[in-house]
Amino acid sequence: MLEPTQVIALLDHSDQILVDGVIAYFGSAHDPAPATADTLWAAYDRSTHRKNRSWLIEVAARLPQTDTSISRVLKELTQEHDVSGIFYLLHTLQAVPIKMLQDRKEEILAAPMPEHVRIHLESRLSMSETPAEELWELLQNQANIIDDEASDDDRSALRLVEALERNPDIAIPATMKILADKSNVTSLVRYAIQLLGHFRHTPAVDLLVGRLDKKDEEAGFSQIPESAADALLKFPASLIIPKLRHAYPEATHYFKMAITELLEKFKLPEAEEALFQLLQIENDIELKSMIAYSLTEIFTNRPEILEQLRQMVINNDYDRQQVNLEHELVLLCNAVGYNPPEAGQWRENVSEYRRQIEDDTEVEVLLAKEYTRWIETGSLNPGEDDDEEDSEDEESEDDEWDWVAGDKNRPAFADDEEVAETDDLRPPAIEPFRRTAPKVGRNEPCPCGSGKKYKKCCGK
Repeated sequence: MLEPTQVIALLDHSDQILVDGVIAYFGSAHDPAPATADTLWAAYDRSTHRKNRSWLIEVAARLPQTDTSISRVLKELTQEHDVSGIFYLLHTLQAVPIKMLQDRKEEILAAPMPEHVRIHLESRLSMSETPAEELWELLQNQANIIDDEASDDDRSALRLVEALERNPDIAIPATMKILADKSNVTSLVRYAIQLLGHFRHTPAVDLLVGRLDKKDEEAGFSQIPESAADALLKFPASLIIPKLRHAYPEATHYFKMAITELLEKFKLPEAEEALFQLLQIENDIELKSMIAYSLTEIFTNRPEILEQLRQMVINNDYDRQQVNLEHELVLLCNAVGYNPPEAGQWRENVSEYRRQIEDDTEVEVLLAKEYTRWIETGSLNPGEDDDEEDSEDEESEDDEWDWVAGDKNRPAFADDEEVAETDDLRPPAIEPFRRTAPKVGRNEPCPCGSGKKYKKCCGK
């Protein structure tokens, strides 16, 4: 597989859909080193492709921040950006590492931002003085409120989690007790998992692997497997990859999917080998297709793997509703110099698929509405007037985009007093937002332009 430094070089490739795949590679990597947010900002400065530039800002928010990258965010907040750019700039700012926030408090709080973001940052700073026992009690209470109200608005809880990360002596015993109760599928389990991942508490690993299975989905707590996967990514790959490989043969269908997706995020030769081994033993066409897709996502260049993927395409031995493997191999041809006899035909076959990816703007329009709502109110949840707004003509859509242009020296944020009246002032955590608008089909190409299937991209 390509080394990370080789993948970084592909950020300047002429194939814009490949560049989107490279950006996604770093956005999902368990360890994006040597890439940092600065790496993507440098690519942003070189790029002239609008969708790539938007995607670069979004993924830069997920990468390790430096003093230089935070300075860049503060500068960009005084410039003109479309609504998605402002959304992710603000997300980067509100998730700035706590030490950096403490060291640059005055500078950061002086930046132009909606009042709900400013209050969130001030709340993060103030929690450093709260005793650990009180933090844990507050977290339990907040988790109960979220469960009682069937709400996914857990922003206050996530601030408590961050504060508890500085108190391992209290947090580790309490969270291990929660995680050990396999019947417990409450929101508190998710927060316990996040804390144990932060502490890299090795005795928790087997319990975390067991929580990858989505057996509790029908109870309404399907975020637990995703939280477990995120936590496992914080542990050494040498510990986690063998455990995932060992668990796979006896796992449920969903558990196998979760293992495959997690292995894909370990951008290491050991993960590549594990996925290749799974490809040899898997007979289920959907799972086999997913493993093949994951191997393309890590930019495999091993001849024996490329040949097996080629044979899968030639023999139609994969689920076309699950992945367009021809398209993924075309991207690999461009990325790793792979040139099988069928490459020319594959490029012709996927040309219409690519046009669909590049031309469809449905998701962009839907996201713009959600981003605008959050910037103005601090909430992604639609208000009472949203249905009426959605039925208005294109004039309202134009107003939405004009809104974000505003004063060149300061983005046009909603009035601070209005925000205070309409929201509980708890901004969302830096995590994939939960879509409230209608979705495109999960097996269709994602209209955001990433080249991925919708369920592997914006539909996550």
